Amino acid sequence: MGEIDFREHVTFTAIGDPLNVASRLEELTKEVACDAIVSEQVFQHAGVSAADLPQLDAHLKGRHDPVPVRVLSKASQMPQA
Repeated sequence: MGEIDFREHVTFTAIGDPLNVASRLEELTKEVACDAIVSEQVFQHAGVSAADLPQLDAHLKGRHDPVPVRVLSKASQMPQA
């Protein structure tokens, strides 16, 4: 994260693999027609079980291996810690 500038134009931004994955998952919500798609890794790091949500192996541009994700047809399905 940081500022990227070119002449007098300065923008604060973040770059990297986690942001690329998040962007691809956001795009995938349109194809799957759901409110949210969250990676298994996010649920694991948060210590939240997503076992009741449908699982999908997402094949994302720029990644060789599929990313295991959970599909939330409605955002209100988000499990609580």
